[in-house]
Amino acid sequence: MDTGDYVALAEAVGLAGTWLWVLRRNVERQEIRRKLALYAFGAASLSIILDLILTVILHFHQNPDDDIAARAWLILFPSGALTALIGLVLGLIGKGTPRIAAVVWSLVMLISVAITVSMIP
Repeated sequence: MDTGDYVALAEAVGLAGTWLWVLRRNVERQEIRRKLALYAFGAASLSIILDLILTVILHFHQNPDDDIAARAWLILFPSGALTALIGLVLGLIGKGTPRIAAVVWSLVMLISVAITVSMIP
């Protein structure tokens, strides 16, 4: 396993812990801004899950000429970046506890995307 695999595992454990924290807070979903915060956290979680799926696919398909890895990259990488951006925007608009988690996880994902893009030759 390389560093990217360990980072992906740490993201998965951290995301699961964050969901437990948010769900234990008894988030009220009455106001529209509170709903937006929960949707933002859902979008940020989806971006992390897409990143985990991409990490698993790239871990098992390391051949540069592999068609599965290329297609997964073209679909999952932009999708993860877009959902992270949506999570960040909704998190900034939202209100409540899920907002904090959404903004933090969206920023983690966007930083990961920026690092990955900077490493492309």
